[in-house]
Amino acid sequence: MERLKAVLPGKNRIEASGSLTRGEFGPVFAGPIKIEGSGLKPLTRWAAGDRDMSGQASIGDFTIMADASIGDGELNLADASGELSGTKFRGGLRLHGGERPLIELNLDSDRLDLREMIGEGSLWQSWLPSSGKDGAADASFLGQLPDDDMRVTLRVGELLLPNIPPGKLDARFALQHGTLDVEKLDFAAASALALNGKGRIESLRDKPSGRVDFALQAANADSLRIAAGLFGLPEGVGRSMRLSPLAPLNVHVSLVASREGDLTNA
Repeated sequence: MERLKAVLPGKNRIEASGSLTRGEFGPVFAGPIKIEGSGLKPLTRWAAGDRDMSGQASIGDFTIMADASIGDGELNLADASGELSGTKFRGGLRLHGGERPLIELNLDSDRLDLREMIGEGSLWQSWLPSSGKDGAADASFLGQLPDDDMRVTLRVGELLLPNIPPGKLDARFALQHGTLDVEKLDFAAASALALNGKGRIESLRDKPSGRVDFALQAANADSLRIAAGLFGLPEGVGRSMRLSPLAPLNVHVSLVASREGDLTNA
């Protein structure tokens, strides 16, 4: 296939070339691809299975290039690189289907600008399928996580978020067979916000047990609102007038939970 050009949801554009071969279950495409536009949010939600694109605004120009392999229940974007709002990133993405779907993501960037993409709303709310419908807007991030297994590695030297100074992010975590394993979560934004954590929780959705240690430092109300979004708390928490008097906040917490029969003792 010498050249393929098409328009994707959110008025994004794709260019590709490569070959189609017969795989174990059907055709497999392999070759370089390029996706660009300004509607990354609707494209992401469409790819996650949400077909309702109404009201999905285009925010932030982006470009993604990768060596792609698509077919036989797997999507693999290797040696990926791109730009988002004028900042560059690199990494890879693998989506593996089957009885236990798996999402693997690694992202590395010296400077990444998410301000236009996030806007003033919750960090996670509008990026998950069907969020904002049937009361899902106030559901927690953990409650909206897909059932798929995930392995994620993120390293950003300078992360730009709304309302707080630039920060550094280093995170490695996995969600597999209902067990959340946070190997490392470090985020520090100058003197405004710092978040550190690690831990392991088994049976996350049903009967959680395990231990999580984290520390949070927030210098002002804006920092607390960002922290609320990072933790996936309902949007009403971030907008609450009761949040401001809590700043500055410095808290270190260890959460330990064990199962006792059908209950969790925390």
